[in-house]
Amino acid sequence: MLNFLPEKKQKEIKRVYRTRLTIVVSVGVIIISIVCFALLTPSYYLVNKASNSAALLVENITRIIEESDVADAQVVMNSFSKELKLLKDIESERYASERIADIVAVQPRGITLGKLLLLRGEKSVLHIGGIARDREELVTYKAILEGLTWADEVDLPIENLAQGRDLPFSMTVTGEF
Repeated sequence: MLNFLPEKKQKEIKRVYRTRLTIVVSVGVIIISIVCFALLTPSYYLVNKASNSAALLVENITRIIEESDVADAQVVMNSFSKELKLLKDIESERYASERIADIVAVQPRGITLGKLLLLRGEKSVLHIGGIARDREELVTYKAILEGLTWADEVDLPIENLAQGRDLPFSMTVTGEF
């Protein structure tokens, strides 16, 4: 491209261009910095407030423990223990749907489940029905179900093992669910 401007004028145009480019980049950096500062400021105050409240809580608990005698501390510890036990019981409680999911998850390839019937009570009973490819698969499935921690008893009647292949079966699992 040919430029017919005098050399002095070309240098002046380049200098103005560089100056304007520097100004635009500087303004962009300043705007981005302001936006970042504006967005991060609330987070800083929230974190600072939370850490201050946690420090005050620890300080109060320490002061209470130092001021109280051993009997009061024991009462507080017993109260906390009861609350933690309650929370632990709630956490460990599982629903029947999770137990059924366990039963389906451990099902061998040779077992096809056809029915699941749950009877709730103090000791719940789950009736499982289906078709097994052969006796070995059915006995293996029974052993797997007996290995589940929540299954107290697995009952597989002997008549379910009468046929050699494609055996229809019905078994019951007793436990807490």
